Amino acid sequence: MGSYLLEDIIKQGKNSVIPIARVEKIPFDSININIPDWKLYVDEGAFIMVFANLLINAIKYRKSQRNEDFYVGITGIESDGDWLIINVTDSGLGVDDEDKEKIFLLGYRVKNAVKQISDGFGVGLHLVSQIIKDFGGEISLTNLREPTIFQIKLPRKLFHDNYTREATWTSAK
Repeated sequence: MGSYLLEDIIKQGKNSVIPIARVEKIPFDSININIPDWKLYVDEGAFIMVFANLLINAIKYRKSQRNEDFYVGITGIESDGDWLIINVTDSGLGVDDEDKEKIFLLGYRVKNAVKQISDGFGVGLHLVSQIIKDFGGEISLTNLREPTIFQIKLPRKLFHDNYTREATWTSAK
């Protein structure tokens, strides 16, 4: 655990999917990051995995094989409350309403994914969800298609400027 710039964490996640993007002939500049200078007190490796997995899913489950249509945007929004929000928007296949809550379950794969792609075990989004929950956050699907939007809400207490060990220990009791 340490204090890291969120943008650096996301860029490391992005860099880790370069080989997959190259194989799929995805224009890498179609992955845009627009995050304020937020510094998080988190497990860097775990959060790199979160963003790498969301990007891998965006590549694997893209709507069109025409790669010029591919797009992922990762943006940060400061809320007035106790949360800081990260939206991951992509041009993917989308998710049926009936699958909206199930996609974070271990082993669950949406019908569209099973039809289009045979690999995958339904572990990635479950892992993403667990990591975010372990740090007191939430992830949800706020828009089902065109674009698909995953919203990550992280508690403000994770942000370095507000972080104190005492506050974390107190809230965990």
